[in-house]
Amino acid sequence: MNNQELLFIGWIGKISRKKRVVFLNLAGNVFWKPEKNNCIFIRDTRYFIESYGLSNKGFSLKLSGVNDLDALFGMVGAEVFAAKADFSVESYSSGSLIGCEVRTLKGDLTGCISEVFKTPAGSILEVSLGSKICLIPFKKEFIKHIDTGSKKIVIDPVDGMV
Repeated sequence: MNNQELLFIGWIGKISRKKRVVFLNLAGNVFWKPEKNNCIFIRDTRYFIESYGLSNKGFSLKLSGVNDLDALFGMVGAEVFAAKADFSVESYSSGSLIGCEVRTLKGDLTGCISEVFKTPAGSILEVSLGSKICLIPFKKEFIKHIDTGSKKIVIDPVDGMV
């Protein structure tokens, strides 16, 4: 593919003949959200996302310059990878987040992630500290830094969140 770090995000489940889009089925442990002009890799070829929508098992993706039905049908069943650098905060696997220590921008310990919930509105982190549990939306507004290597996350909570 290329030298950048790629992460498996799912596979192409089907296509839409009429709209000329592919349907990406997300892998069960992946929290990834497409963004316009980000790239994905299918069978060693890089494609740029022109537009996207939500589907039952993931996303519908319109890929720039791909209108040929034969090319689209050829993608069905293929694994899909995305560059780690293009990932949003919602792109981390639940396994890499569980156990991470969560601190505020001020350095205050909030707790450790004990669970990650997928909801239609986005993922939610369950953070536990002793018997105290708080829920933090996994959104860029709140998540300021993630380092899964050292298992640390920095948040900027609104008043009353933690």
